Amino acid sequence: MLDVGSGVGKFCIVGAASTDATFVGIEHRGHFVDLARDTACRVGVPSAHFVHGTLDAVHASDFDAFYFFNPFEENLWLSSDQLDDTVPLSNGRFFADVERAQGMLSQARVGTRVVTYHGFGGVMPAGYVLSRREPQRSGFLNLWIKTDSVTRCIRSAPDDLPRLLVG
Repeated sequence: MLDVGSGVGKFCIVGAASTDATFVGIEHRGHFVDLARDTACRVGVPSAHFVHGTLDAVHASDFDAFYFFNPFEENLWLSSDQLDDTVPLSNGRFFADVERAQGMLSQARVGTRVVTYHGFGGVMPAGYVLSRREPQRSGFLNLWIKTDSVTRCIRSAPDDLPRLLVG
């Protein structure tokens, strides 16, 4: 499982501690990665790993699943609302990151699962079926599964899929 924009690693650490899966978090703030690694070590969760970098540092084929909790939105915030000033953020970077994510998901193998919470800023690439949608606090958890056919995706999509794609 790849957690895109993993921050200090909460999702990966809990996921790795409670399953047999390996969780990898990718985060562009080095001090968050250091904290996540230290925490995983302290609580004894060796199957939680953290990478300092952007999506350019990983390959879709290395993962069976992805988690996006709106990881690129901070690029659109006012500088006074951003977490800190340790990384460059901008509208241009937002669109570049969303494009990278869409490209990576396009390259993922059939059967790949993607969970989004408040989306990722883009549209799921062709071939993904919205398999499950559950309300959670201020949004929805959406489970997408990559199929082997674009036609199958279109036939099995809910009637309100265009509205769901933005969230």
